[in-house]
Amino acid sequence: MKRGQVMLVIGITMVSIATAGLVAQSMKKIDSEGIANMIFASAAIGKGQEGSASLKDGFTSGDAIYARCYFPGAIGAFSRGEKCHLHLWIDGKVAWRGVYSDASLPDRTWDQIQIYIRNTGEDDFRGAISNALDGLAAGDHEVQLVIVRDKFLKYKLVKTGTQVTQEPVYQPVNLSKGKFTYTVQ
Repeated sequence: MKRGQVMLVIGITMVSIATAGLVAQSMKKIDSEGIANMIFASAAIGKGQEGSASLKDGFTSGDAIYARCYFPGAIGAFSRGEKCHLHLWIDGKVAWRGVYSDASLPDRTWDQIQIYIRNTGEDDFRGAISNALDGLAAGDHEVQLVIVRDKFLKYKLVKTGTQVTQEPVYQPVNLSKGKFTYTVQ
């Protein structure tokens, strides 16, 4: 390959990478409370591949459900017992809350993750979300997912009898949320 051809290939590659980044950024929305959105599909939504995904906001009980969850920025390091949770709301009520294990916490540089919700073969949280959806009555249901981080604030002193200990205080911070309609037939 000649120098001019190599430069052309490099240029095309850089444009492709930049375009994928712009597509991802165009899908990411941050609301007035600083919470980023989620997008949903019946197939995996690869990072930077959102533009080619067939996004959906409604599913039936037999559908595979995947989510790409954006964060307002890089999630940062977890310290002092901080955790990350996924909350499942169905028809305006909390149906389930799961905690990411230390091994599955997002990397501190990540500004998004993919969640395997239902019928994916790799459902996150050992199928707990599917189990909650399986118990729904026939009809349409509003399903909302929220990723929450327990952000360390400070230590407080707790006195029990004559013993004084320090206990961490955390503030829940919503990072990402999204909803879809789930129809049970």
